[in-house]
Amino acid sequence: MSFCDWLTVKSFHPYFKSKKMECLGIFPSEKTQLWLKNHRHLWKFTNNELKISFSVNQLNLPEITPLNESLELEFYLGVNDLNFQQYTEIEDSPIFYHQHHFNLEIEKLENFPMLVNLNAGKILKTDKLISLPTGYQKLGSLKMVIHRPSNFFASCISKISNEINMISDSKSYPLFYAVRGNVKNKKTPNLIDDESKNTIFKGENVDNSDFIFFKSANSIKVHQLNDLECYSYWVSEDGIKTKLKVKTPNFSLRDLGKSPSYPHFPALLKEIKL
Repeated sequence: MSFCDWLTVKSFHPYFKSKKMECLGIFPSEKTQLWLKNHRHLWKFTNNELKISFSVNQLNLPEITPLNESLELEFYLGVNDLNFQQYTEIEDSPIFYHQHHFNLEIEKLENFPMLVNLNAGKILKTDKLISLPTGYQKLGSLKMVIHRPSNFFASCISKISNEINMISDSKSYPLFYAVRGNVKNKKTPNLIDDESKNTIFKGENVDNSDFIFFKSANSIKVHQLNDLECYSYWVSEDGIKTKLKVKTPNFSLRDLGKSPSYPHFPALLKEIKL
């Protein structure tokens, strides 16, 4: 008995070193599992990829009951990282309140490969409760409607596995450096320079007697934080620029807090200690 791999669902996220969305799981619904079993399909989810195949008979045809009506398959999307929304550009409401649903129409093989943007799904406030593998929390669902399924599956035998690629982007945050303003016998930085040129830090007017703040001119995506090369400088009145021998720390999600200037907005904040 031979099998034809007819579908692969992959996911991508720039936050991870592998570039895969390592926190995302894709699982057939109960109804879809029953249909797959009854029509001699195999499926497995490994290495952040869902693969589905069907058995092929001696006549090189799918061992599937001929179908005249359209076929709907549903797959649950789950995440196993509670910090998922901190580094993913997606609806900010908690995922246990809002569900993200994606609907795909498949007419023929030429529809593949398909791109599914994680931030472009239909958002529903209520959804049915389901049980996912331990550690996963439901994010939403991916539904596929296959038109003329008998012809579609037969045509898959002569083609490599079709791909659905789920893509996402990293969340962006403004960056703040804080420096204590009452440092004695040391030059207090009055300039923070990013030598990677990804952003420019400027003094931020914040009503705070203990710290002075420097804010990035633009928000930075979390997967680009390691690219920053920030240094502290002291610039004299005559314009002489001196690099200070102090550590200007890198940012990470551990520094996520509230903006010093607009507390209702999130920001990444790091103190420069002299």
